[in-house]
Amino acid sequence: MKSKKTKIPQFYDVFDEEIGIIRRNYEYLLEEAKQMGFMEIETSSIELRERYINATGVHFSKIFEVRRPKQGNQFALQADLAMSMSRFVADLPTVVPALKLIQLGKMYRDRISTLPGYRREFKQILLGEWGVESLYSDAEIIFLAYKMLKNIPNSKISYIEISNANVFNSISEGLAERIRFNGIEVLDNEKISEQDKEIIKKEFTKEQISFSELELLENKLHNMKVREELQKAKEIKIFLTDFFKVSDEIFFSLKNLEGTGHYSGLHYRIYLDIAGDNYLIGDGGRIDTLCNKFNSSKNIPAVCMGIGVQVLAQLISDIPKKKITILVDSKLIKEKWSIIDRIREELIDYSISVIPKSPSNKKKFFKSEFYQDNTFILLEEDSFEVRSNDKEVKEYIVYKIKDIVSKS
Repeated sequence: MKSKKTKIPQFYDVFDEEIGIIRRNYEYLLEEAKQMGFMEIETSSIELRERYINATGVHFSKIFEVRRPKQGNQFALQADLAMSMSRFVADLPTVVPALKLIQLGKMYRDRISTLPGYRREFKQILLGEWGVESLYSDAEIIFLAYKMLKNIPNSKISYIEISNANVFNSISEGLAERIRFNGIEVLDNEKISEQDKEIIKKEFTKEQISFSELELLENKLHNMKVREELQKAKEIKIFLTDFFKVSDEIFFSLKNLEGTGHYSGLHYRIYLDIAGDNYLIGDGGRIDTLCNKFNSSKNIPAVCMGIGVQVLAQLISDIPKKKITILVDSKLIKEKWSIIDRIREELIDYSISVIPKSPSNKKKFFKSEFYQDNTFILLEEDSFEVRSNDKEVKEYIVYKIKDIVSKS
């Protein structure tokens, strides 16, 4: 079982299968990240409300608040790991020359109810590097996220997408956001050559641009600032393919202008193919202005990558250890203990739960959703019975334990 809805819309109680998927993937990534110098952190779930809201482009209505009635204090619940980790870095008494951090954290954010799998309380993994300008760091965190997602069973990497809002912002400040909300026609009002306008507008209609196409595009453009921003995307791609040996497709996009209020230019996405459908699981980019929003004296370059591990856990299936439930009357447990011990030794590959209830209660267990995947061993005083929805499993267990029970 993965989760069940609570009485509060888009809040869930989460169970072992989903928790296990999240934990296993985080532990894998954590080990890989530590090998590359990352330090694990767990930021506070409670932030100063006004400070937090002033540092984000997210509308205050999307933030969850918590109060201390006696003192009248008002706080915000953590809504973005990149923000909370940047707040931590900004509040350090001295500037750290470089800092690599990884976190599995819980966030609280109002979200659109019609989007499947979206919750208002959810976990995310965040990889981040602060104090570094080199695009090597961008490639490093993309690679780590990619490596984790490459490890997900019954799925495959669809592609990595690199975009850069500064292709537009290098023409005029805030242009990317104006195009995002008003359309590419806004470009007509800018002071660049008509040839550059036509080239950019044509490429903007494409969902994906290959890096060989990007090379041709760059050579056609006259605007040197735009060309410099395109070259940054090319540099990251080269790090990924030539140094980190990423073999899956990498595309560039002019069209992706999401996150213009959060990312300071370069933006990265990793899409995963699960059962033939593409899902956005990795999302990150340059956050060079975040620390400054918390502390105006700190201008700390940074890059981050978030991995939607909670959504991922809802999409993939775990292969749990096979479960056996032994029902035995509480009065018989002491008498049957040696049998139970030997059954555990014989069925070492199974998870075995002993429930001190009479086998006469079996129907209640059979009907319970919490026991739907279980095989049952019903221990009576002078007999036993195995119940399972899987005929082969039932026959195997009977074969393994019949001598144990009959000889006792």
